[in-house]
Amino acid sequence: MSAGTFSNFPKDKIRYDASGSPLMLKQGRVSMASTESHALVESILRQQLVMEEALATAIGTVNKLATSVGQHRGWMTNEDFGAEAEVNHAVETHYMSLGAESVEELPMFKAILGPDGKHAYSFDGVFEVIRAPQKLLVLVECKHRVSKENVKDAAKKRDKLVQLMHGLRDNITPPGGRHNYLMQLKALSELCTHDVRLCMGGQSFDEDGMADAIKEGCLVVQPDGGRYSCHPSQL
Repeated sequence: MSAGTFSNFPKDKIRYDASGSPLMLKQGRVSMASTESHALVESILRQQLVMEEALATAIGTVNKLATSVGQHRGWMTNEDFGAEAEVNHAVETHYMSLGAESVEELPMFKAILGPDGKHAYSFDGVFEVIRAPQKLLVLVECKHRVSKENVKDAAKKRDKLVQLMHGLRDNITPPGGRHNYLMQLKALSELCTHDVRLCMGGQSFDEDGMADAIKEGCLVVQPDGGRYSCHPSQL
C-alpha cells in the first residue's frame, strides 16, 4: 500500500504510511475513547481516595480505642492494687484490735506453686495471725464486686491449700517437683497446724455473695464510710 492511501475500508478513515503503519484515526472515535478512559481513571482515583480516607478513619478509631482500653486497664490495675491494700490493711487492723500478739503478712504464699514450679492459684493477701492459743493463716481474696461465684472460687482455692497443709501435717510426702515448689512446701510445712480462714473483701457485695461469704465462715471486708473495715457482725 502506497503512502497516503486509504485502506480498503474507507469508513474507518485510517491512513497508512509507506511502511503500512496507520497515520490517523477517526477523530470522533479517539475523542470518545479518550473521554471514557479519563472517566474510568477518575472513577478509580475517587474510589481509591474514598478507601484511603475510610482506612485512615478506621485506623484513627482503632488507635483511640486502643488508647482508651490501655487507660482503662491502667485505671483498673491501680484500683485493684488500691482495693487490695485497703482490704489487707483492714484485716491486719481487725486482728490487732482483737488483741493478736502478731499479724505478719506472708507474701511468699500469695502464689501457690504446682510441681512444675508455676503458679497453680493465688490469693491477694496471706497473713499469719498469732492470738493465743490460736494460730491462724488468713487468706485474702479481693474483688470489686463480690459475687456468689467469687466466693465459691475462693473457697475452692482455700480447700486445696488446706488439703495440702493436712498432707504436710500427716507426713504424706508430695510428689517431686521443681526446686521453688519444694522450697515453698518446706516453708508451708511450718504452718501446717494453723487454722485457715478465708477473707472476702470488695467495694460491694451481691446479696448472694454476702450470704455465701458468711455461710463459708469468711471474714467479710468492705468500705465503711472512709477506709475499709471488717463486717460489724464479726467484730
